[in-house]
Amino acid sequence: MSPLLQLALLAVVGVLLQAEAHFPKEHMSNRLGLPGIPEVHGGRLTLQVSQVVPAMQEVRMGDRLELECEAFGGPFPTIQWLRDGQPIGQGVDEAKSLSNLLSAEAINDLGGLGGNVKVTSNLVPVDSMTAIGKVKSRLIIDCVLPVHRGMYSCAAVSGTDADVSPPATVYVVADGVRNLSAMLSACQHAGLAAPAPPRITSFATFMMDVSGTDITLPCAAEGSPRPAVFWRDNNNQLIAASGPGARRNRYKVLPNGSLMILKVRWSDMGMFTCVAQSETGRDNATTFVYPLSPSK
Repeated sequence: MSPLLQLALLAVVGVLLQAEAHFPKEHMSNRLGLPGIPEVHGGRLTLQVSQVVPAMQEVRMGDRLELECEAFGGPFPTIQWLRDGQPIGQGVDEAKSLSNLLSAEAINDLGGLGGNVKVTSNLVPVDSMTAIGKVKSRLIIDCVLPVHRGMYSCAAVSGTDADVSPPATVYVVADGVRNLSAMLSACQHAGLAAPAPPRITSFATFMMDVSGTDITLPCAAEGSPRPAVFWRDNNNQLIAASGPGARRNRYKVLPNGSLMILKVRWSDMGMFTCVAQSETGRDNATTFVYPLSPSK
């Protein structure tokens, strides 16, 4: 067994211990030899959101900003970035509001944001209500302006639960900028003209679900030009996105870059790699998949 896989298995052991509140005992039995873990707290897993990193950053006007946070939970969580408590439009589902995603109790826990606040998920929705996992999200601003200063946090949604990370503070320094209008114009056109290497902005670091369930591994990438996204399976083999091989495969690369695994089974256990590539560079991210034994 490779050292990388050994480390991943150790991580899964920790996840199984954290997941004791989510699955019934018979689901938690597994082939690592771990005992079944009893169901507690009504069978619900507590949603956890990490501190945004870096927690404080000073950025010169015109420079690039990248922030990162993680969320762990079940059902599989999605992440929405906030600046000064307001959602930042980035990705899909512009029309969805918190009232459509959360219970009144969960909205109240968020601080009473109200149903008119729109949520823009930067993760591909995972349909399975039994999947649990950890999601990593990156907020990227290629050309920072004074309007980007503020307190940044990420709100995670898992079923009817929600949590918000401690905020990170971003300061924007404009010293030495003599021609503000020229800088504003440069930033306005930067996204159209300047090449940018691929960067994967959201993905799952691991996902667990019951064997026989269809699962979706999210992967979203940005870059200029727009990068192509492809996947390698747990044997490091390229997964065909089209053609006869793709039609026969249980692995389906979706148009949005996500990977669907039909009827996940024990042989799928391991690392799946999402790769974003263009003429300007390459980025990759791995997801560890762990199938759980079904109920007897």
